[in-house]
Formats: sequence, C-alpha cells, structure tokens
Amino acid sequence: MLGNPLISIIIPVYNRETLIGETIRSIQEQTYTHWECLIVDDGSSDETIAVVSAFAKADSRIILYKRPKTAPKGANACRNYGYKKSKGDYVNWFDSDDLMTVDKLEKQLQVLQDTNTLFNVCQTMVFDDITKKELGLRCEHIISEDFFNDFISDKIKWLTQAPLINSSFIKTNNITFNENLHRSQERDFFIKILAVIDNYSTIDEPLVYLRKHNDSISYGLQSDKKYISTFNVNYNTYKDFSKLLNERTKKYLVTLMKHSLREQIVNRNFTLAKRFYNDLLDSGAPVTIKYKLSVQLARCSYFLFNKGYFLLKD
Repeated sequence: MLGNPLISIIIPVYNRETLIGETIRSIQEQTYTHWECLIVDDGSSDETIAVVSAFAKADSRIILYKRPKTAPKGANACRNYGYKKSKGDYVNWFDSDDLMTVDKLEKQLQVLQDTNTLFNVCQTMVFDDITKKELGLRCEHIISEDFFNDFISDKIKWLTQAPLINSSFIKTNNITFNENLHRSQERDFFIKILAVIDNYSTIDEPLVYLRKHNDSISYGLQSDKKYISTFNVNYNTYKDFSKLLNERTKKYLVTLMKHSLREQIVNRNFTLAKRFYNDLLDSGAPVTIKYKLSVQLARCSYFLFNKGYFLLKD
C-alpha cells in the first residue's frame, strides 16, 4: 500500500446511545488504523454524547462535534459540517447504527490505489436488528457500463456507508449533501458525483452491515418530509441532468414522480398531491391530457368516496 493516507470517517448521530458504541467498535477494529472518526451530534436528548465522549477520551482518533446552531437540524448538515472539519485524504461517510467489517478500509484503499480511481464502492449486507439474521444484499449490482443512468434507474444501488472517496475530488467539485432532504439524500449525493466522474472501482463483497430497524431512515416510518424528499430528488434529477439522461431513464423518473403523486391521492393527502402534480407539470415531463384528466377524477373520487385507484393504474 502506497504511503499512509489518512481516512476520515464522518458519522452524524442522534439519540443512538444503545447503538453508536457498536458502530464505533467496528471502526476501532479496522485492520487499517490510520483514520480519524468525526462524530457530529444532531442535538441528542439521551446519553449519546456521554457514550461518544467516553470513546473519544480513550481514543484520540475519535472526535466529537456538535452541529452548529446556525446549521439546520438533520444528518445532512452534520455530514457537511464533519467534512469541513475533516483532514483525511479519503472520506467515508457512515451511519451511527451500521457496522464495518474489520477489513473494509484496508481493502477499499488498496483497490483505490491499484486502480487509480477516485472512489470505491463495496457491497452492503442488510441484517435484522432483533434476530441478527442476514437478510440479503442491499442491491445485487453496484456497477454497470452506463453507471449514471443505471444508478438513477435503480439498476445499481448503494448507500452512504459503502463508498470510500477521494476527499480532494469532493472538495474540487463542491459536492455536498442537500440539507433540505430527509430521505434519498445518498441518491441525490451520488447522482451529483456520477455526473462528473469517468469511472469508479468496486469490491463485490459486503464490507458494510446495514441494520434494519424502525428508527432507521431507510426502514423507518413514512412522513410528509420523507415523501417530499423522495419526490424532489427525482424532480431535480429530471430537470438538472436532462442532457445526460437517456430516454429510458427519463421515463423511469416520470414514473417515479407519478407513483409519488398516486400515493398521496390514495392516502388522501390532497395538499401534497396537488404540490406533486404541479411540480410534475413544471418538470417539463411529457404528460398527456388523458393522464391529467385521470388525476383530477381520481382526486375527486378519493375525496368523495375514498376509492378510485383504477384511475391511476400504470
């Protein structure tokens, strides 16, 4: 391995007193030891700060920060702040409830150096928090020839924890996490990366273990903020990267936006449905008169009778 580059691991944390210790220990057990772990607290009300502080006191590589009051609440603001404070040649954003295999950093760093690529993606294994049983890979495929379009269309997929990234590349291209998003933030973040990169490397084995539990962003309860975030990522991708999208991907994004709209009508959340409908029209996506009529009829049908799903079927 060339040199001894520093790896910055950045973890946003909020009320994780029972889980953050296990995550930190999985980092401390890494076979590659030249790392710093920046943990940014998002205003925890439990004993999270005390737990992290104990680790930081015993291991100088672990540093605890608090999200500045001037920054909006949320994991994305914590991630951006942690990156500003980081000193590493490479960066690995991680989550406070997930685990690394002992050789994650060593294996990914070696491949990055061998291939001269700017970021490396490994596989992620999902496991059940209660039974500890492995539930399968998060996504079967993590690379393709047309990785930009295939990532957007969900043919390949990974989350924040999996990649190890060249830090100067992130800084040079001014790529940050959107602090207004409450879900799909990693999708938005990596779309921006894949739009400006020529290639990346992969390790087709799970080096991350993703914990499935009700308090996780990926598997937790739904909310209007999450619905809006998911819709906005698809909407912004369609508008901002239109020149890079093939027709298949454009169609896929339109379908996702239509599904979000349908979901809100079925949920009788007519305020949000109206917002999604107007944004869909504003996106410039091809929308037929027949579809517009179907939406209006479905909205009236659910308002009056709480049924009418057939009007919105694909």
